[in-house]
Parts: sequence; C-alpha cells; structure tokens
Amino acid sequence: MKPLSMEHSQKDEGESGDDNMVAIESAVLEISLSSVGIITTKLITNGETIVQATKSARNSKLLRWGTIIGSVLFIGGFLVKSYVEERIFDRDTQRVLAYYKHAAANSFHDGDERQARYLVWKYKGKKDALWRRLEAKYG
Repeated sequence: MKPLSMEHSQKDEGESGDDNMVAIESAVLEISLSSVGIITTKLITNGETIVQATKSARNSKLLRWGTIIGSVLFIGGFLVKSYVEERIFDRDTQRVLAYYKHAAANSFHDGDERQARYLVWKYKGKKDALWRRLEAKYG
C-alpha cells in the first residue's frame, strides 16, 4: 500500500500500474474485526487529488473574498449615494436661501430655512421647474 495515493480512475492507452497512481489529500484506514475473527480493512478517501483540493480551496477563498468585497461595495455605494444626495440637498437649500435674500429681501421667506428645504425636497429632480417657479413669482 502506498500512503496518500490512489489509483487514477481514467486509464489512458498504454498506462500500467504505477503510472496511474495519483496523490490524494486525505485518507482514513478503517480496520474492523468481525464476530468470526476476520480482520477487514477499508480505505476511505474523499477522492480528491491534491491539485483538485488546492483548486477548490483557492476557488472557495476567492468566492469568499469576492462576496465580502462585493458586499462592502454594495453597502458602501448606498452610503456614498446618501452622502452625495445630502450634500446636494444642502447646497440647493443654500442657493434657494441666497435667491430669497437677493430677490425677496425682507420678505417672509428671507432666511426661512425650513421653507427652502421644503421647496428643494418638493422639486427634487426638477430643479428647472423650481427655478422657473421662483423666477415667475419673484421676477
């Protein structure tokens, strides 16, 4: 018996005994004694060669790291998107407040941040409509 080797299941033409032996990653030798006194042995392997085991370990490692990196990028994308949207929202609110200060000085809406935030929220994605409305109202 050769330790950590097993006979290759596919035989090519012209191959003989030792040529078709391949190394295996793990094997368990079971020895049992029957009630009659006969000793039987059984070699249990996972049937995976060292090369196959190395490839599957590498692939599972790549899959694990790929999943981790993909998850971080997916969640990080939402965080970045949220951050950018908040910055744009604050910038547009400041622009509306500056417009009120310029076009409608000393009016009710001059310096009213709550009203400016509401307008920016209401016209989210429709900035042209917001500015047209403000131009029409305050000239």
